[in-house]
Parts: sequence; structure tokens; C-alpha cells
Amino acid sequence: MAPLATILGLLLVVLACTRGLRLAAAIYTLAAALLFATSAVATAAVGAGATMRCCAA
Repeated sequence: MAPLATILGLLLVVLACTRGLRLAAAIYTLAAALLFATSAVATAAVGAGATMRCCAA
């Protein structure tokens, strides 16, 4: 899904009418790509036997 989201996001950037809309679409596309990448890294780490620690005191 990450390549599809990136391609469609870039299409959205290209089709945006104003500079503000292009900027908003670019930020949205970047955020979507980062979310997919973070999810992929976390999934790969857990699959490799790593433990997920959150806010360990």
C-alpha cells in the first residue's frame, strides 16, 4: 500500500490548483509515507524477535 499511497499522493500534488494546496498535499503524502515506513520497520523488528517496549520505567 505504501507505493500506491505515494504515487496517488504525488498525483494529488501535481493536480493541486494553488501553492497552498500543493504544500498541504505534499505534507499529507510525506506523512502517509512515514507512517507506512514506521509500520514496516516495527513489523520487521517484531518478526525478527525484538520486543516492543513503550515507556518502560
